[in-house]
Amino acid sequence: MGDLILRPAQIDDGPELVRQMNAIDRSEIEAVGDCDDIVRRSLSVSTQKFAVDDSEGRLVTLFGLSYSYSGDVARPWSLSTDLLSRHWREWAMISRNISNAWAGEYRLMENMVWAGHLPSIRWLTWLGFKIGEVQPFGPKRAPFRRFSMERADV
Repeated sequence: MGDLILRPAQIDDGPELVRQMNAIDRSEIEAVGDCDDIVRRSLSVSTQKFAVDDSEGRLVTLFGLSYSYSGDVARPWSLSTDLLSRHWREWAMISRNISNAWAGEYRLMENMVWAGHLPSIRWLTWLGFKIGEVQPFGPKRAPFRRFSMERADV
């Protein structure tokens, strides 16, 4: 896998991510609420959650998914530190492999992405997600876009 190390994420990874989160991910989170709370909730409710560290043990990315009670709809998410820019290609391949595996497990994967997060929108499109139109989202009614992948899309 190269320089990145994939491991199960722990609740304790959340505060480290919040301290080191890259600016655009922080802007996305703050468009809907409190960064600490959203990261903690994401880790708490995710049925699958992973951390990606660099070879020196520094956190690069946390990602995961939660699923509906029916079990066939999943909500994937990913938040990163500034170190992601050094490992983008390797992370892209890891995330594509995991996204493809998840697509085989769930009828539908969907979530929302901040309309201003263009790198994330490009990455999600590259992974095979469909990107919807801009719509107001969350308590602040910030501009977000729904992204989705149905099993038939894969």
